[in-house]
Amino acid sequence: LHDALPILFEALRALRANLAREQNLPPYVVFHDSALREMVALRPTTLNEFARVPGVGETKLKRYGPAFLEVLRQA
Repeated sequence: LHDALPILFEALRALRANLAREQNLPPYVVFHDSALREMVALRPTTLNEFARVPGVGETKLKRYGPAFLEVLRQA
């Protein structure tokens, strides 16, 4: 299981980079690394669970939640 954690973190970072590029934002505006680490630790599978990740507010939940959950589910 632990071997997959760095791979999952990198997959989330790649998604964040793509979203940031599409919106002309720096990646940290999408989510900080600390939020990505919490996603790896908590492994949310629903939007309700994703909303509990520190750094995920209502706007980010709606805007980014489905895409990040897709990556988390595939891990």
